[in-house]
Amino acid sequence: MAPLFPTMNSFQSLFCSSFRLPWSVASAVLLLGATAAGIQDQDPDPLGQVVLKQDGRAYTARQVLEAATGDPEHQYIRNLVQDSQQRSLYLRSPMFLDQVHQYSRWLLVQAAGLPEITREQLESEARLWAKDRQKDLPAQAVLLNHRLEISWRSSILATLQNEFSEPVLRQHMLSSVPEFFYDIQISWLRLPLIDARKGAALPVAERQKRYQELAEVAARLQSGKLSWEQAVDKYALHEGEKKRKGLVGLVRRSMTDKFEEPLLRHTFDGLGYKNPDSHILRGPIMGQRWVYLVRVESLVQRMVPVLQRVRDQVDRSLREKMLQAKLRELETEVERQVLAPIFLD
Repeated sequence: MAPLFPTMNSFQSLFCSSFRLPWSVASAVLLLGATAAGIQDQDPDPLGQVVLKQDGRAYTARQVLEAATGDPEHQYIRNLVQDSQQRSLYLRSPMFLDQVHQYSRWLLVQAAGLPEITREQLESEARLWAKDRQKDLPAQAVLLNHRLEISWRSSILATLQNEFSEPVLRQHMLSSVPEFFYDIQISWLRLPLIDARKGAALPVAERQKRYQELAEVAARLQSGKLSWEQAVDKYALHEGEKKRKGLVGLVRRSMTDKFEEPLLRHTFDGLGYKNPDSHILRGPIMGQRWVYLVRVESLVQRMVPVLQRVRDQVDRSLREKMLQAKLRELETEVERQVLAPIFLD
């Protein structure tokens, strides 16, 4: 009995005679078709979620992780592919959200065509970065977890001059004397950017909502429509903070082991060289864990302001200020949409 459907050999004969192709060509075409069908049947990449759109291009979680680890076959990437629970936890984590932001900045610097950096420059910045954050870590350990951030930072810093003159350093020192010679007393209002129960970063819309909420509080405080005490009573989430009226206490610029670095950088920036006549409001300031509104209340001098005592700190601070200015310049020139965190369940 003849088969109900053509066999492969009979189908090849029909295909070859219909299009007058050699047998070998017909076989190759059929094989390609079968291969394409097989590809379509494959499961999608477990790390194929789009997490960033920038300059008309979409970037996936896999691309971020490959750049962050420097190795497409890194064991951690393999673990995430194989373990759905671990993958779900990671893609919604604050750590992954930070990696997406660092990847975005790294792309900006790459597109800007800044000079290539050497391994020595990369390791030097890694050591300084760790020192800035009160971490006693070798360069390799820093690069293991912060490769992208150190890379784009090193590229921008490499464009700056090797040395600054004493007048330039002195001018920067005088722009914010408390950064180097004072402790400052602050109070704050802060809203979390992390769901502590789930260990997940909040969705983008919720993060923006909380930032805007504190921006509106700041506007009402500055206009006199709201007092600080009223703001704390209404918006502070912890009873202890309400009782203390948001008081944090004395803070030093170097306390990066206790406070988020963006909080300290923005709070101490541009405080001048004279004691303020009234409280100074700073923020909202976006950290990784919180968004802050800070009130600078008083300054306590620790030492006489002399440049030579803090020359290295002033130099590093000036370079950081110039780095942040260049980063803002690059960010204003690009259209970007961060889609992380990713919630798989």
